[in-house]
Amino acid sequence: MKSLKKTGVLGFRSLSEAMEARLEGYFEMHGGVDMPTGLYDIIIKEIEKSLLNVTMRYTEGNKVKAARILGINRNTLHKKLLTLDLENEY
Repeated sequence: MKSLKKTGVLGFRSLSEAMEARLEGYFEMHGGVDMPTGLYDIIIKEIEKSLLNVTMRYTEGNKVKAARILGINRNTLHKKLLTLDLENEY
């Protein structure tokens, strides 16, 4: 897998730059009207879910390898997969 910095995917030099652009688009989409509350928790959950999904696919479902890449304990990874309803996918 190539990093965003190396490839310049979609014109972004970094993950944070890509995220900022997407979040700005999200706010523009809502136009300040009917913004959901609890946005922090919503975003963190979505980012975590994507991070775990991509890492698990990259490791072909190998939880030990995925946990090592993520820098977390395998049991923590297992709990997070359960919490995010991803356990049955890997």
